[in-house]
Amino acid sequence: MGQIIEKQNLYTLIINKLIESILSDEIVVGEKLISETELAAIYGVSRNMLREALKTLEIFGVIESRHGSGTYVSEYAKQRIPNIAFAKALSKNQSVISLLEVRMVIESGLAALAAKKRTDDDIELMLQNVDSTYDYDRDSLTDLYSRSFHMTIAHASHCDILVKYLESIYQQLSYSEYSILKSKISNEYFAKDLVEHHQILDSIIAQDSGNAQRLSYLHLYNRLNLILQLNDME
Repeated sequence: MGQIIEKQNLYTLIINKLIESILSDEIVVGEKLISETELAAIYGVSRNMLREALKTLEIFGVIESRHGSGTYVSEYAKQRIPNIAFAKALSKNQSVISLLEVRMVIESGLAALAAKKRTDDDIELMLQNVDSTYDYDRDSLTDLYSRSFHMTIAHASHCDILVKYLESIYQQLSYSEYSILKSKISNEYFAKDLVEHHQILDSIIAQDSGNAQRLSYLHLYNRLNLILQLNDME
């Protein structure tokens, strides 16, 4: 548990330091960032940890990667920094249970929007991702494929603001005790999980927004109840 807290603290520290530097004009809007190696050395963290922090800043449009050129501070960085503060406030000091409750509300709404707004390309991506969730073995079992499927539904909603908040919640969960609790989930549960994914997808394809919302809510409600049970067993 101490390692999880340490990672979360480092991740938050890097983001806060970069934001402070941008707001104070120590790092100028439109300016190219120094290399990842140099930044990691300045903050005393690994490059992997630095990349995770940079990815969050990119998700919120504070920085942008330019292929073959490097990473730059966005022209609109200062206007977009408050979005990060909102996302942090959303999850600050929140328990795993609270974060899962937020997922229930946001993701069920996104599923309803996806049913109304999904394109043929969205359907193809969701089909690819739902099928890939079957390609796992117990020794390396993670929520990676499940998360990927959920995110394809989110993107199919074409509601970028909520997609960004959802990514932030996933990031918070990855640094919480949720990862420990997940490791106790049985194969039988994951098999049921995958069936529910297909049911949600079928509703989205049929453009049945009400059923997509209901099934998504129940799907995450089941996960919440399971985590509550596992937590009680700790």
